[in-house]
This record gives sequence, structure tokens and C-alpha cells, in this order.
Amino acid sequence: MKKKNNKGFLLVETLLVATFAASTMLFIYVQFRRINTEYSRSFSYNTVEGLYATNQINDYILDNGFERIAEYMTNRIEGDVTITPEPYVILYDGNSCSSVYLDEVDYCNHLMSSLNVKMVVMTYADLSFKNFRDELDSYDVFDNNLKRFIKYIKFDTGDAELSRRRTIVEFNDGTYASLKIYRRD
Repeated sequence: MKKKNNKGFLLVETLLVATFAASTMLFIYVQFRRINTEYSRSFSYNTVEGLYATNQINDYILDNGFERIAEYMTNRIEGDVTITPEPYVILYDGNSCSSVYLDEVDYCNHLMSSLNVKMVVMTYADLSFKNFRDELDSYDVFDNNLKRFIKYIKFDTGDAELSRRRTIVEFNDGTYASLKIYRRD
């Protein structure tokens, strides 16, 4: 009885097993990377402490300048010119609160300092005014981590009412939080 030459079969079988093993390892790596990214975000985006601090900031804003901010963020006529403002307002820049928009600036500075805040930004709740979300990379005022957080924020397009805004807070410890803020009627 003659023995058949099985060398070609062994090579094909080895290639198939190696391809299957490599595909499986690639799939596991991609899934692990996605899980790891979401796990990291859960510790830096919208933490309980960050949301609580953002709620305190929203309460302060509602009592000390929300109407002025809303007016500034709305199209208005000055003389013969229609002014279209930027789609965001920086209320705290890491050094001091804006006296243009907010009352009780000393209290605001103390609040931001005690909450360990780096920056407070207010925008429309749906993040769409003047394509803010799409043109975010063109704004040099925000660092890349804050831009990444703003792009991460989930929003409803049904929040386009003028009375709805969003407060975005960057903290000194590298965490971020965002809450909608509504005018009290």
C-alpha cells in the first residue's frame, strides 16, 4: 500500500487554524478596547460628584444672571446691525467669573474654587446653534479633552427652545459634567 503525500493538506490546515486564531484575537482586542474606553469614561464623564457640583452651579446661575446670559445668546439688533452671538458663553475661565453675565462675582469665585472648577461654559441644550458641535475643533478656547467631552454629550434635538441651555463644567481633576438648565417660570 502506497502512502499519499499529505504535506499540502497540513499546510492548508495550519493556515486555516492560524487565520481563525488571529481573527478571534483581533475581535477580542477590539471588544476589550471598547469596554476599556467606556470604563475610563465612566470615571471622568458625568460622575456623581461632578453632576452634583454642576447642579449647584446651575442653581447659582439661575439666581444670578440666567436672563442676561439668555439675552446675550439670542440674536439681537443693535442699531441697524443684527448681532449673532457665539454659540457658547464662558462663565468661568479658571481665574474668575464673568462680571458681564453674573451677579455676586465674589461668591461665584468662591463657589468655583471650592468645587475645584477649571472652566464653566454655557451653550444651547441641543448643542446645535451655529453648528457648534460640528465646528468645535475651530474653537481654540477649549482644550482637546473638553472638546472630546462635548462631542460625547448625548442630546435631544427637541431641546431647541430658547429657554433651554446646557452648562458644561471642566474640573481641575480632569473630570467633566454637563446638565441642562431651564429658566424658571
